[in-house]
Formats: sequence, C-alpha cells, structure tokens
Amino acid sequence: MWFPVATLLLGLTALTAASDALCPASCTATVDGSSWPCRYHSNNCMVNISFDDTRSSASVEDINVAIINPYEGGLGDLMTMVEPSIRQALQQIEESNLLPGYRLNAYVADSKCTEADAAQATVAALSTGPKKHILFSDSCSAACEAVNDVAQYWNVLQVGPGCISVSLSNAERYPFFTRMAPSFRFNVLSIYEMLRFLGLHRVGIVYGYRSINILAKDLFLALMQKDVDDGSYSWTPLYTKQVQVLDDAKAAVELVSDRDARINFMALYEVEGSMLLCQAYQRQIMAPSFLWLAAAGWWNRNYITLNAGTVSCPCTAQELHRASYAMIASDRGPMLNTEDVHGLSGVKLADLYRDYTEECESFANGKGVCNHQWAGYFYDGIWLIASILHQYLGSGNRSVSDLATEQSRQALFDLSIRSDFLGQTGRVRQFNGVDVVTTPPSLGDRDGIVLLRQVTSNPEDAFIQLAFRTSQGLSFKSNISWSPTDATKMLFCQGSACDFEQGWIPADFYNDCEAGEFWSSDLGCSHCAPGFFSPPQSTECQECIEGTYSNASGAASCSQCEPGKYSWLRKATFCFDCWEGNFMNHSGATDCYKCPLNTFATAKGHELCQPCPRGRQTEFEGASAEEMCKCPNGQRVSDGVCVECKGSEICQGGVLLGFRPARYEWITSLDAAGSQRARVQLISKLFLLIAANIEPEESMSKLLLALDAASQSLHNALNGNSSLGVISPPDAEVQTDLESYGSHLGAFRTLLLGGLEQIRTEGAASMDKLQAVKESTDTIAAAAQKVVDSLTKAATSSGEEVNGVVQDIAGRQRALIQKMCKEALLVSFGVSLTETWAAFQNTISVFEHSHEGLIFGIEAVGIPALTQMCTMQQMREVSYYFSRMLQFLRLITNAQSNSESQQVAQSVVRNISSLADPFFDAMVLAVQLYVNDTGECNPLATTTRGEWWHLLMGIADFRIGLLSAVRLYMQVANRMAGQLSQVELASILPRETELGKSLMQGDKSGALPAPPTPELLNVFVATKDQWGSLSTLMVEAVEGEDLPEVNVHRVLLLGDQLLGDFNEAMKLTIEAAELAGISFQSRILDLTHRQQMRFPQIVSQALTIFFRDPDRSGWVELNATILQFRSLHSKLLLGGFPEEEHLHSSNFTLRKVGDVCIVRQMARIMVYYDEMEQLVYQVAHATLEPSGLQRLLELNVLGMDAMEVCSHELEEYYDGEHHGCDNQSLAVDEWLVLIEEVAGLTGFGQDVVSELVLSQQTNPLVSRLDATIAQLTSSSQRILVGSARPLVPVQPTAGLFARVLDVESVVLALEEAAGAKDLSQALAQGEVLYTQTQDLLQTYVKEALKTDPSWPGKRVQVAAWQAVLAKN
Repeated sequence: MWFPVATLLLGLTALTAASDALCPASCTATVDGSSWPCRYHSNNCMVNISFDDTRSSASVEDINVAIINPYEGGLGDLMTMVEPSIRQALQQIEESNLLPGYRLNAYVADSKCTEADAAQATVAALSTGPKKHILFSDSCSAACEAVNDVAQYWNVLQVGPGCISVSLSNAERYPFFTRMAPSFRFNVLSIYEMLRFLGLHRVGIVYGYRSINILAKDLFLALMQKDVDDGSYSWTPLYTKQVQVLDDAKAAVELVSDRDARINFMALYEVEGSMLLCQAYQRQIMAPSFLWLAAAGWWNRNYITLNAGTVSCPCTAQELHRASYAMIASDRGPMLNTEDVHGLSGVKLADLYRDYTEECESFANGKGVCNHQWAGYFYDGIWLIASILHQYLGSGNRSVSDLATEQSRQALFDLSIRSDFLGQTGRVRQFNGVDVVTTPPSLGDRDGIVLLRQVTSNPEDAFIQLAFRTSQGLSFKSNISWSPTDATKMLFCQGSACDFEQGWIPADFYNDCEAGEFWSSDLGCSHCAPGFFSPPQSTECQECIEGTYSNASGAASCSQCEPGKYSWLRKATFCFDCWEGNFMNHSGATDCYKCPLNTFATAKGHELCQPCPRGRQTEFEGASAEEMCKCPNGQRVSDGVCVECKGSEICQGGVLLGFRPARYEWITSLDAAGSQRARVQLISKLFLLIAANIEPEESMSKLLLALDAASQSLHNALNGNSSLGVISPPDAEVQTDLESYGSHLGAFRTLLLGGLEQIRTEGAASMDKLQAVKESTDTIAAAAQKVVDSLTKAATSSGEEVNGVVQDIAGRQRALIQKMCKEALLVSFGVSLTETWAAFQNTISVFEHSHEGLIFGIEAVGIPALTQMCTMQQMREVSYYFSRMLQFLRLITNAQSNSESQQVAQSVVRNISSLADPFFDAMVLAVQLYVNDTGECNPLATTTRGEWWHLLMGIADFRIGLLSAVRLYMQVANRMAGQLSQVELASILPRETELGKSLMQGDKSGALPAPPTPELLNVFVATKDQWGSLSTLMVEAVEGEDLPEVNVHRVLLLGDQLLGDFNEAMKLTIEAAELAGISFQSRILDLTHRQQMRFPQIVSQALTIFFRDPDRSGWVELNATILQFRSLHSKLLLGGFPEEEHLHSSNFTLRKVGDVCIVRQMARIMVYYDEMEQLVYQVAHATLEPSGLQRLLELNVLGMDAMEVCSHELEEYYDGEHHGCDNQSLAVDEWLVLIEEVAGLTGFGQDVVSELVLSQQTNPLVSRLDATIAQLTSSSQRILVGSARPLVPVQPTAGLFARVLDVESVVLALEEAAGAKDLSQALAQGEVLYTQTQDLLQTYVKEALKTDPSWPGKRVQVAAWQAVLAKN
C-alpha cells in the first residue's frame, strides 16, 4: 500500500522526544528471553564507535545513515543481534581512509516488522534529529515496501539488509531500492536445482496464504513449465494446494496420499508448515518414503519446540521431529567463517566471524544471542554504503550538501547496482538477468549464498548445514540423511558431487497399487471408478464386461448380474431388471429371454415365467399378462373349449371375426382405399383449375379420367377383384362405409358435371357452385377416410401385420398434396374465405407434421423413424417438392388480410398447380416403398461428387456445432460468461437440430443426399433421439444457470456418445464415397475438421474438470486431446501416418506441405492453440482470471476460423491447386531468431558427424548420437514450419521457403547416413549442409539489414558463425 506520509508527519507533533520513539530502551535478544538495556538508547539511538583523534571535528562532515529494522515483531529482536556487525563495520570505516573528510554515523530505529510502524519510524528518522542521507532498512519485506513509499519524499537511497521479496525488484514501483540479501527467488531456485540434481520429477506443491508464499509457488511452477516447454527436463506437478487453516492442512495431506506425492515442495511459514507436518505424521506420511522441501527463510532452528503442542499443531515435539526428519529447507546464506579476505574492509572473514560472535554473546552479561544468518548482510551493507559514498563524493568536487537530492539518489543507486565484491555473505553483486523473467521485469537481484539446511538434528536445534548454493552450483557441507532409523538410507556428498551409485535416493513414485486401484504418473494410486476393476499392481483399470457390474469405486473384480437381471453394457454400475414378459434363470446374463409360448411374466425381475391356464396359449413369446393366453390361432371358443376354425374363418381370442384374405390382398386393398382419398381431392382440384381457366383442356381430360377411375375403384372395393388383389368387404362395417362413400361419389359426380356445363355455357362457375363443390369435397373425403379406417381395423383384427398406421398416413399424404392445391384455388376464388383460409393452414400443418413423422417417427402413435434406405431416398424427393411448393403456400398464409390472401393466391396458384403433379407422383412412389421396400435402389451409383462433399461437410459441421454447444453448456454450468453463453447456445441448438434432420433425410435443394448406405442411415436414426435428449437438457442452460449436477453429467455422456456416432458416420461416408469411386480429399477434410473440433473440445474438457473438482479421467481426456492436436498438426505439415483410429485400416498417409502460405496459416493456428492450451489448464486448475476467459473465448473463435480456412487450403493443395500469398515482413528480432536457429542447425549437423565418429570407436555412445539426431530434426522442423514455443517465425517468402526445403532434404540425407553408420556419406552431407546454411544465414542478415540498416548485422553474422566454427 502507499502510506499517507502527510498524515504521519502530522502525527509526529505528538512526539516530545524523537529518540524515545525511534529505538527501544529494553532489548530481549538473550538466551532466556529476559529484558536488558539496549546498547544505544542512552546515546540518542546513535551507534557508538571510537572516533579517529587525528581527524578534528571541524574538518570532518557528518554523513548520517538511518538504520530502521525490527527490535520486535515477526523477526523478534533482530537489531540487538546484528548491532555488533553494524558497529564493527562503522568502526573499521572510521579507521580507514575510505571517506577522508567525512564521518559515517548510524542512527537506529525500530520498525517492529510492520508496515505502519516502519513508515512512522522512517518519517521520524528523516524529519527529526540530524539530517539523514541514506536509509538502511529493512529486514521485513512488507516494512521495506512501506519505508520506500515514505523515503521518496526525502530523496534518499534505500539499501535493504534483509528484505527478500521479489516485488522489491519492480523498477517502476521501487526505483531506488538496493537489496543486500538475495531475494527468495534463490530460495525457490535452490530447491528446484536440488530436485533436478536428485533426478526427481513428480512433485506436489503446497503453499501458504501470504503473498510471498504465493509468489514462491508461482515461481516454482514457472521454472517447471519452462523446463517442460524447452524439453530440458520433465516434471509432473501432482497437485497445488493452499494451506491457511488446519482443515487445509488435512486436505493437503489427503492429496499427498491420493496422488502418491512422494516429493513435496513447500512454500510455508513454520507455523503453517508445522501444522501440515503434524497432519502428515498422523497419516504416517514420513521419510524416507515421503520428502518435504521448504523453499523459505521462515523456519527457526527451534521451530519444533516452538510449535509442537499448539492448537494448530497437536503433535508432541518428538512426533513433529519425526514428521520433519530429512526435510530440506532453503534460507539466506550465513556469515562465512573462512580464511578469505573481505573485498572492502580487507579483514579475514574468520576474524570478522570471531569478533562478531564474541561481542554479541557478551550482551546482557554473557547472555546475548547471535544471529549468523543475518548479521553478515548488515556488515556488508554498511560497507557497500561507504563504498558508493566514496565513489560519489570523490568525483565531481561534491560535498555532503549534494546528498539527499534527486541527482545524488540516482547516482548512488547506479553505483550500488554496479558494486561487486567478496563479502561476509559471499559475492555481493547486483545483476539484472533473472530467469524466469518476472512481470513486471525485475530491476535486479543480489548474487550471494543460499543455505540448504536439513532436519536431522535434535528438536531444539533441528537443522544442520547441508549445502551452500551459489551461482557456481551446490557445495555440500554434509551427507544427506533420509531416515532416522535406517542408516543405509544415506546419500554421501562432498563438494559439488554426491555418490549416486552407492547412495540412496527416495523414489518419487510408488506403483505397488492394491487391487481395485491403478497407478498414473499424475495421480499415483487411485481407485478404479464404478464400472471398472483392477488386479493388484495395475497401471490401468479394466472395464466390467457385459453381464457384470461394479457399483462402488475400488473394485477388485466385477460381480455377475443376479438371476432375473441383465446388462448389455460394458462399464456397468448396476444391472437391469428383466422386463415384464421376460425372464433370466442364471447369473451373468447380457440379455433376458422372452417368456416361451404359453407362458407369461407379469412383473419385472422374473427368474421363471408362469404357464398359461390349461388349454390356452399365447400367440407370441414375451406375454406379460394372463389375459394374453388365448385360444391358439385357428381356433375359436365353442361350448367353453377351443375348437378348430374352418377354412378361411378369422378367429381371434375364441371369436369368429370374419374371413381371412392373403396379406398382399390386405395391402393392395388398403392402398386402393387410400387412393380414393387422393382421387377425391384431385377431382375437386381439376374442376377448380378448369374454373380458373388454368390448362382447361388438359384439366378437363384428367378430370373425366379421374371420375371414371373413382367409379371403377369403388366397384372393385364393393365386389372384389382377384386379378388386382382387391378383396370384397371383409365385414359389415366396411360394406356399410363403402356404400356410403359410393352414394356421396355419385352425388359429387353429378355436381361436377353440372358445374362444367355452367362453365361451358356461362363462361364461369358461380360462387354458389364453387361453394357446393367445396362442401361436397369435404363430405366425400370424410367418407373415403372412413373406408380406410374400417378396412385398417378389419386387417388388424385378422392378425395381419400390414403396418396400417404408417400406410394410412403415407397414403393420406397423397390426398393432402391435392388438397393443398385445391384449397389454394378456393382461396383465389374467395370461397368461404375465412373458413377456407383456416382449413388451408391446417392442411399444410398436417402434411408438414405427418411428413416429419414418416421420416423421424412419432413415438406417441407408435410410428418408428424411417430406416429403409430406398424409402428415405424417395422421401428426399418428396421433401424437395414440398419445400418448393411451401414457399408459395406461405405467401398465401402470411397475408395480412383475407383480401390480400386472395390476391396472393391468384398470383401463385399456377406455380402451385405446376408443382402438384411431380409432388404427387413422388409421394405415390414413396407410398409404394412404405408398403414394400425391397432395398433394390443403388444410391452409390447416383450420388454426385458435390453431394458427397456436402454430406461430409454436414457431418463435420454437426460435430463442431455439437462440441461448441457442449462448451457453452459447461460455461453456463460453471457460471462463466453466463448470459453470453446462453445467447450463443440458444442460437446453436436450432441450427444443430435442423442440420441433424437434413443429414437424416437429405436436402436436394442444398445438394445434400439422403444417406446412401443403410449403415449410415442407421447411425443418423440412432443420433436423432440422442440429440433430442441432449438438446432438451441444454435448453435448461438457456433458461437458467442453476443446472442439476446429474443433468450436467448426462449432457457430457450424451455429448460423448453423439460425437462417437458422428465420427462413425464420417468414417462410413468416406468409405462409401471411395467405394463409389468418388475422388476428392475426404480424409483431409475429416482430419482438418477434427482439428477444428478440438478447439471447443479442450475448453469443454477443462470446464468439465473444473465442474467436477477435479475429475481425474477428465485430465486424461484433456491431455489426450491436446496431444492429438499437436501430433496431427505436426503430421499435417511434415507428413506421416495419422494416428486417428478410423484411418488405421486404410493406406492413407499425409504428405509434407510444400506451400509456404499453408505453413504460415498453420503456424498462426498453433500460436492460437498454444495460448489457448495454457488458458484451459488455468480453467482446469480454477486459476483463470475473467480477462483470461474472454481471451480464451476469442482464441476459440480465431482458432476455429483459421482452421476452417486451412482446411480448404489443404484440400486444394492435395488436389494439386496452389494459391500464392503475399510476402511477409519480419522485424529484426525475428530475423535474429532465424539466424540463431540456422546457426544452431549447422552446429547440430556438425555434432551428428562428431557423434557418429565417436560411435564407431570402442565404446559407442549410441544414445548421444540418437539424441543429437533428434536435436537436428527438431531444429530443421522449426526452420521449415516455424514454432510457437520457442517462437520461430515461418519463412517470409516462397523463395526462402524453397531454400529451406532444400536444406531439409540435406538434413534428411545426413540423418539417413548417420542412422546407417555411413561415415563418408555423413561427412559429405555435413559439408553440403554447412555450405547451404552459411548461405542461408547470409541471406537472413541481408534481409534484416534491409529492415534496419543500422542493425549490426555483420557482427551478428560473425558471432553466429563463430559458434558454429567452435564445434569444428
């Protein structure tokens, strides 16, 4: 925070004695904690030294340093412990000639290790007493920041003796701060380097709630990620857990156990750390099996006795000591005790150590406490201040009056960061190169020593000095002990090396999992989910097979389904009860048996079926009630018993119903009856066409033929016609209905003939005549429908399976086609306009819903979805004509008034009439196929290349839309971008529904074929209901954000099933197109669209993990998708055999792309995906900021759009089409990257030849040769196609790209020669590579100079090539 300095200044008016407020009177740095008079309180807080008598006060100017550090607070009485070092340094400076004419004085003040007290002490020190010229403060990072905020008003430099926060390196925030203690970055770095030194990879991460804990965790993760990104070291972060309270510690230990986290990085203060270790002890998570490494300087040597037995740490000192044993902790380096000489004072470090120890222990009559961890930084800091003052005052004729100005503050700061000398705390050097780079960039850090300590000593003084870490590496002071009880668990170390062959190192994993568990690198031993099982020591869980189940996690085996139950699923978590009418009499069933004939089962879960009463039997297997036990077919009840029916008698349930025609006769008779409905509407339509003077002669001819056909059809129905297969009325009801229809037909004929005569004589039909025709048509149509209904009923009663409902609806559609045209004509005449217009709308609606029902099924009336391929092909034609006619019909129904609808009808009725005949003919053929589809059509021979392409694109678009919908749903479920997600989801759902329908039935106007194979049709039919269920659930997300968890899981399951089905549909379509001999890049289209799918897919997978918190299987799926994208991206560019399962059965291989335009587009895609990948990991870890979510959604759109463009480009490329693109301009920095990469490639080529020579000696280093070849390959690929990480640009011109292709061919030849151990060929190719890359590098330099003529291109070229020459 920025402290209100003016407020602090006003507060100082209440202080009567400034010195009383600055340093305390009593100090407690004693072995028993007793109070003792402080050293300098009585001297107005000024540090006492002996002045040089040879220098008179008159000739000496005072330079005053305010030393503000804690006498109490978080670090205790630190100042009392370090005061001897301060006085020691001041005395030596006084006795030296470093500051001739000046005397360096120090005034101490208490910061209490808090922000507020430090700020107040700073204001007091700078505004009271002698003028202060430099601040030497603080040792607590928060206090340091507060002091800096205040110091800006006095223009003084701040030197911090002990603050270690990285934030203080922020040049914008703290522009005049020089640190003496290395930042805690080096604490983290030392633990990171120790882990790498020990070869450990799987690490758990636990951190505290303080900002410095969080920064330590972030830095450690950044270091790990950098290694993974550049391929230098593999890490597996097992978990990241924050600990603040006891429940957090318990949860963290639970994670350690669950993830089998043997190695754990800890960024905690000792209070939270002790709390965590105590919980670990209670779970017996201890060394040597488990190791803790604390990256912090916040652990006192007696932390065990301080924290044991507290509320947060309910362990004894012995228990906490056992839990802590072998823990390695990093801390600031101690005061050195060597024979080396201090770089500024010239005193041996051992002498300084001795003198300091004697003086600090003498405090309080020999009870003083020393702090060798901190004191050296105060000594070095005082000397650094004196050194920079010497340099500043000794140049430019400056004096004390020049100090405490903006100019002096800047000059002193610049001098401080250039200081470099050997101090009591190692090398004192400020530097600006920090890796990993901070945000904002670090101004600087201190080079020095970090002490690695290990808990192996007694609880009162737990740590020993294990090793020093400097910029030169690790220097061990002790061996590493891993166990308090097993002396063999030891690693012997000396200097910079350890004996790894003879020593013991803890393993970072343990895969001896129990039955019901499986081991994975990121999770350790985990329970198998319900539906899975595993034997001991498994690395994966196995699915429960059909007929078995496991209903709890951690199953060692699966249980068989009990009798009366079954399961056809793999991974089942329960078994289903057998349905009524079914049974199962043994265990492990995958299906149930239908009850045999003459038995029944009335409830679910039967093991056996009950027999029918004596003398009765069922007509089918699977009877579910006793009432289904009837007299056998062919029998009827006579005198209470079943007797045989005679001849053609129709018997059912013991009743004689009538006489039995053959099945084909029923079908033919029903079709003939249904045709009468259509013929009635046709006759009426033809009359109205004549009345409207539309093709009157042709319409008259058709009308007379239709009337004769209606009369003949009626005669056949009443009397039967064996030659046509039409039966006579099978019962009295049909007979009565036919006679009624005949009566109406005769009256209708008379009415029409009279109307025709009126038209002939009067030139037009009267309105009354038209009204009568309308009413008569409605009457006779109802009579025709009644015939169909009664005949269908008779057929059903006879026991024939004639599919009456479907046949009836399909046949009725013929009539509705004619009726729509007829009613459009009636509207155009204005006949009963309101009534006719309403009927017209209803007719359209009935046809439309019936049409969809015939194709997609109507569950309510038992109509299944259409699964006959040839019928579906014909229904595509029907749909085509309906869509064409519908556009004219809608013009009429959309009119705003009756008069307008009549006018519109008059303008479009000819169009409707011209479409009615082909529309009707198409429906007639469809009805015939509904009655009897023999499957003899051959769509493979008729589907065009364009239609195949549209089919593939439709499937691909559905997959992408599906994954986008799941992504949006999961965003709503996780309350991320909720309202926007709901709007987008609401727009996607209807599009997907319509696309799914089009794929199932085809769309002739859109060149989309109906499914050309039965297998493909079956897939689309199966997906219809799945999508219906999924879209219903997704509508909940559109309407609100409170989504039941069970629905979320159901959406994810249905989404996975649908994606699998549409992937199968894509495979079937590709195979069918190839079988049909259609040539286009279907497999490229599929692969590129799969890449496009993976953009929304990884978002939804990350959101799934976030929702399930955490979903272990979700991590596997997310990582697999990311790996699939990167693998296929590489192979799309470089060629190779794709890993997608559906391509394994083919010989399809990808070609290397030789078009720089496509390579450039693919590089852009990878940049999007790479950034997106980092963001989805933040989503999964629940660390994504709102701005990151917005960027993630932007990248999803950018990536999908870019991939869609690239899909078309690759399709054209594989077809031999090449499109050019503009050259790109590169910045100098980008040219420099290419220069360095080419130089590196050359070096790798030289390395390959060198390693090949070595491999042919006595002890070949095969692994090094292979690794070097791999480096050569990677570098060559980066130059060829670019890279997102590390960022390498694509070649900016086609010419340079062609040259790089030539270079790559040489690289491949070199790799081939090296693989074959052909040294002479390798040498030859190496020379060629050397020449080509040298030319390429020169070209890069020239191009860079064109961009910036002032750029030192020649020096860069020489430097780059010197690195190559150094390998020769």
